[in-house]
Amino acid sequence: MDKRAPININDYGYFANNTQQPLEDQIVIPFNSEIGENCLTNSLYKRLFFKMAPCYAPQQHVTTCGVASSITVLNAIYTQAKLKRPMDHNSRFVDKITNEGMANFMWTEQNFFEHAGVILNQDEIMGNATNQNKEYNLGINLIKLSKTLNIILNKLKMCATAYCVEEVTESKIDEFRSLIS
Repeated sequence: MDKRAPININDYGYFANNTQQPLEDQIVIPFNSEIGENCLTNSLYKRLFFKMAPCYAPQQHVTTCGVASSITVLNAIYTQAKLKRPMDHNSRFVDKITNEGMANFMWTEQNFFEHAGVILNQDEIMGNATNQNKEYNLGINLIKLSKTLNIILNKLKMCATAYCVEEVTESKIDEFRSLIS
């Protein structure tokens, strides 16, 4: 575990295209950077990277990290189970020679909400919403995310459970690692 002092982030300086912080101090290190390539080369899990990479779908907005992570997991589950994933609406096109419709089939943020029967609330996702106490609320909470996931996972006889803690401690981190293992 990294023992460096936590980084205080007041803006979106953790993106690779933001040069406010040196790359080694960013929370997310791009895998195609020199440091990222070095981490991957020396990783014990590099073979898993190449199995998971095709399941990855990019995050559409800074506040949709939970949805994007869920989509990657859904793509992996569906790939492993050899199940057909929903069509990616943004990849549809018609081959002008054969007049045949073509598309990629994978989970994306768009079809995640459509498939789950949930109407995407732009205010909630994009961070313009407030909670019951009128406090600024950014992104989707874990309860709503797990409920949305459960609509999709129910068809596979699987379920998602929100895991929330009041305070992050070493024992809570160990408990979380045990759960996901």
